[in-house]
Amino acid sequence: MILNEVIQTMFERRSVRAYQAEQLSDEQLDTLLRCAISAPSARNAQPWHFTVLQDSKLIDDFAGAFREGARRSNEEWIRKLGENPDYHVFFHAPTVVLVSAKEGESGFNLGLAVQNLVLAAQSMGLASVILGLPLRAFEGDGGREILERLKLPAGFRPFMCVSLGYPDQAPEARPRNFDVVDWIR
Repeated sequence: MILNEVIQTMFERRSVRAYQAEQLSDEQLDTLLRCAISAPSARNAQPWHFTVLQDSKLIDDFAGAFREGARRSNEEWIRKLGENPDYHVFFHAPTVVLVSAKEGESGFNLGLAVQNLVLAAQSMGLASVILGLPLRAFEGDGGREILERLKLPAGFRPFMCVSLGYPDQAPEARPRNFDVVDWIR
């Protein structure tokens, strides 16, 4: 197998769910966002918008709105998260990036941008986890207020979140199934 710095970063990246309180620097965030924005997109549409949250009150309120929305879920495991007052959907990360999609965007392009962001974070010694669950916040009554506080540009909708920070845990790699490839030559 060929190894280089980029490939090694891909193999080392983990979803981290415990963060130190130390905030990321503006320079780190600028680099991460430039990496995300440099991702390829179909027809170079760049159908994304990034909202960087570092206001701990807003992050906590967003997490609270998630619990409210999650309690309405038809899925038991999500309802249980919503009923747990200690569950913080962002895992108390000091920075959360909300990635929003232009209306009509399927999300494929946003996935490329988020992958760039989390790989860049890993290469800088930072931790991340990609999250879809926080969007449940917009299913509860408090979601409208959170959405207003996020000040998304017109024509964009929340798509996914990324929690970022310095790791306070080092998860082991989960098993991968490498028997999913067929070669046709």
